[in-house]
Amino acid sequence: MSSPFWINSDKNSRTCEHGKKRIVDVGGQRSERKKWTHCFSEVQCVLFVCALSSFNQVLYEDASTNRLVESLNLFDEMCNSQFFQRTKMMLFLNKRDLFAEKLKKFDIRACPALESFNGDSKSFEETTNFIRECFFNLNKSAKTVNCHVTCATDRSNVNFVFNSVRDTVLKASLDSAIPGWQ
Repeated sequence: MSSPFWINSDKNSRTCEHGKKRIVDVGGQRSERKKWTHCFSEVQCVLFVCALSSFNQVLYEDASTNRLVESLNLFDEMCNSQFFQRTKMMLFLNKRDLFAEKLKKFDIRACPALESFNGDSKSFEETTNFIRECFFNLNKSAKTVNCHVTCATDRSNVNFVFNSVRDTVLKASLDSAIPGWQ
């Protein structure tokens, strides 16, 4: 299931290398979404996490809705929300290891949102690029969406990705504090 995270400054946050930041996991289930609005103020970056391996699964709370379709719909809503017009967006396509295994047995076209895929359904690179583009095509704004294909159990991958997140948030902070600093 998808789960957006917010990164924002807060006096009660833990200190990291470049100051105080707070990461809030707001949860991905529909029942959790109504709790999100209190997290929207001063958000610098949204980390949107989607399980690549969810392409042939349905929601826990709605057995008629494909999980990847729900993730795409939620991403569209988040990416184009008035709350996040000037907010950095980072897309994490997670569970790449499980996705690679599933590709050996299942065709991604089983997901309604991926029916138009016309590449090699066994190719990790082709299928992942197609899914990434499905997300990118939902972005109606001028903002850049950064994407990382991840495996949360791969420590070096997680370190690399969080360094990238840190750099993105630092740049966002500098942009807001010193316009045109680059």
